Amino acid sequence: MTSKAQLGKAAKERAEIPAAKPAAVMPNTTKVCAMPPQRQEYAVNQKFWTWVHTLEVSSVTVDDAGARTVESLGLVRSEPFSFSGYQEWTDANGTLVASSHQDAVTTLTNIYVDDCARRFLATVSEQLSPVNSVVSLYTIQNADGDIVALSTMSKNFGTEVDINDQASGKRMVTISKGWGQLFDSWSARFRKGMPSSLSNDPRVIVMLLAAASSTGSWGLGGAPAVLLNPLWLLLLCCCCCAAATAFSRARETTSYEPLPG
Repeated sequence: MTSKAQLGKAAKERAEIPAAKPAAVMPNTTKVCAMPPQRQEYAVNQKFWTWVHTLEVSSVTVDDAGARTVESLGLVRSEPFSFSGYQEWTDANGTLVASSHQDAVTTLTNIYVDDCARRFLATVSEQLSPVNSVVSLYTIQNADGDIVALSTMSKNFGTEVDINDQASGKRMVTISKGWGQLFDSWSARFRKGMPSSLSNDPRVIVMLLAAASSTGSWGLGGAPAVLLNPLWLLLLCCCCCAAATAFSRARETTSYEPLPG
């Protein structure tokens, strides 16, 4: 028979075993992601009065008579104060369409796009662009690191760039930044009759536009970002003034020579 002392010792040993750590969020290898609808134009427009940086995604279809039909396709939300610039695109039902994150500290931005099952989809790499351009140049790579699309030089006073298919050299998408508008606005016009590929995948293009829109916002909405950015500049100026004052006093201390008695 097992004594009460042995039972108590066994229970104590089981209590001391550390609990298993929760598993990290892993990609779902079996989930099938539905492709967003292929439309002639996609647009992302900033919602100003929000706490986090939020963009409304919409598509535009133009019929033969020239009538435009606008369809809402959900929201792209940023994670506030995220060093990786994490963003999620969800549809009207809250279902994840795509997500992206960036390198924490790099000279040029790399945007890593995942699909709805968090499987790696593509890398969008920012290139050096002319100083008179407000839109960067980009390359798009697939999951194997192969370049599938390249952008050309900007046009229309630096507000547009074309993304061309690497294999065929054909223009696939034209990216534009809204000009003269109150809130941030970006759009992408898709060329008709082009085969579907990463070059014109709406998930890749929309996350590219969202990353470009969120630059410098710290993941905050329009109003909080407007208030916070001047505070960061003021804090930086105060730190510089304090450092200059401390350096000046240190020099005065080291260069001080007592008067001869």
